[in-house]
Amino acid sequence: MMSVRFHSAFSTAVVGVAGGYTAFFNIIPDELRLAMAGGLGVCLVLVALFTTPPEDRRSYNVAKVSLVTLAMVLTLSYYFAEPLSNSLQTEANFVGSTTRLLTVLAAIMYFRFVPQQLPPKLSVAITVAMIAMCAITWIVQGEYVLAGIPRPFPFTGGADGIHSSGYSLISALIATFVLLKTRYLRSSVALVLILILSFLILKYEVRTTWLMLIFFFAARAVVFIQDRYGKALVLPVFAFFVSAGIFVAIIIFSQVDLLEFSSGRTSVYVERLTLILDRNLWQILFGSGAGSEILTSNVWWWEAKNSHNDFIDLTIVSGLVGLFATLSICATSLISADRQQLPVLAALIASSLVSNGLLNRPLIAILHLSTMVFAHELRRFPREQNPKSIRAEQELAA
Repeated sequence: MMSVRFHSAFSTAVVGVAGGYTAFFNIIPDELRLAMAGGLGVCLVLVALFTTPPEDRRSYNVAKVSLVTLAMVLTLSYYFAEPLSNSLQTEANFVGSTTRLLTVLAAIMYFRFVPQQLPPKLSVAITVAMIAMCAITWIVQGEYVLAGIPRPFPFTGGADGIHSSGYSLISALIATFVLLKTRYLRSSVALVLILILSFLILKYEVRTTWLMLIFFFAARAVVFIQDRYGKALVLPVFAFFVSAGIFVAIIIFSQVDLLEFSSGRTSVYVERLTLILDRNLWQILFGSGAGSEILTSNVWWWEAKNSHNDFIDLTIVSGLVGLFATLSICATSLISADRQQLPVLAALIASSLVSNGLLNRPLIAILHLSTMVFAHELRRFPREQNPKSIRAEQELAA
């Protein structure tokens, strides 16, 4: 069995590489980026599969079986599905998309279940590096106009850099909140980082990041209510907020074109779901392989795109079997997550429900999910017994 020391060293290396990749994306050569992302993904998947955590073994074993099942289905769907007239159905695309998805799911399992420790200074350093690279890129490159909206030039992510930059910054913002909660970060430093990150997130105008933050704080509110008033009030309060949200949404969207507000997503979702239902039994169960999710639509007629919903894309590519395997990993992690890890997972899932979110962006997902290691400290050490506070008290007493 691998020791906590090994996992702490391994996860520190993984997060460090992911942070360097994300922050310095634009100055790293393409070949090196590919090697970093691919090598990191393979190592993380293998370590996750060959690890047995001391707790929640049954849930972790279910997740491992689901991960292997998904890998088999993705391979089966690509090599044995009826070929489509789609130039994107290539082996390179298959390897890339499969590695990306398996890396994110392995990261969910690994950071949720495996005992480990991460240096808080590493997370802060990555956040500062991303802010610095964002500012430098903005100053040097100027603004980037997307959908008629001027935004800071993306500092990471390449062709889809606006969204990747937004996701990177929102993950850093959530990490800052968690580090503040665990008292690993001074309030004054945290306030400065929160203000800068919030400003940049608003400037990029990636609406999915706003939804991630809403889900994060909504989950924290549910956890707070459960801790403060007991489980009996969670469902009624949650139902109240959902009902209130629907009521407000009806008022707002009665004045707003929902199709325009969602950038055409709602119409594309209906198109893609109709496509799935019209398929033969094999494709419904096992999908049509990597690359087959990139299609034209009545709304996005000028370019073939994915559906901007990771779960719908996954169903097209790997069918209901692949979707069930993915949901199984997410569900086992959510059900067994402690009250501080739950909001981090909720934010990740929210990103993929309404866009091509973190399930398709493994390096950013690793940075986001590694926050669960710090969040987990609140279970191992209650707030008043936080290890940093303990050390401070011991130094004061000495």
